[in-house]
Amino acid sequence: TGDLIIQNFADDKDIIFKSDDGSGGTENYIQIDGSEGRTLFNKHIRVNNSVEVQVGSDNDLKIYHDSSHSYIDQVGTGDLYIRQAVDDKDIIFQSDNGSGGVTTYLTIDGSAEKILMHKSTVFTGGGMDYGVDGTGADVIFYGDTSGRDMKWDQSEDHLLFKDNTKLKLGTGGDLEIHHDGSNSYIQQMN
Repeated sequence: TGDLIIQNFADDKDIIFKSDDGSGGTENYIQIDGSEGRTLFNKHIRVNNSVEVQVGSDNDLKIYHDSSHSYIDQVGTGDLYIRQAVDDKDIIFQSDNGSGGVTTYLTIDGSAEKILMHKSTVFTGGGMDYGVDGTGADVIFYGDTSGRDMKWDQSEDHLLFKDNTKLKLGTGGDLEIHHDGSNSYIQQMN
């Protein structure tokens, strides 16, 4: 009865688990590092389907695969943070590209302090809010031709169409309003 205890009493020494390495020799698989106060895994770790990797005293964070899908669950108290703490580096979200490879869809660019959307973005089930009321958040829509942009200027409370940028109204763009730098035009196109 009782527990099996494996213990090393030597100061700053380790407990090392070795096994065959598949080529006739042995290799260090697990090392309990007494001098650093950590456990090192030197080979891949496989966790079977529906078996959770649980983190936290109350199992607050769970990582698992249920044979169909993979999950990262925050089930305890507090928020879930995903952090990149290396200077001027990014968080990159990639997924299947529809042709057997993967591609980047979203980048949180640490050096430029921007969020880059690499693919078309569709918002469903609600609107999109940008900025916080009264803090000065502008939105710029860049045109295909350089200098032909549209800007919502939050500090001025207006929508600005730069020269030669056109406002078209109607399903076929029948009514057109624009300024060419010298003159202003309101035109019925069809």
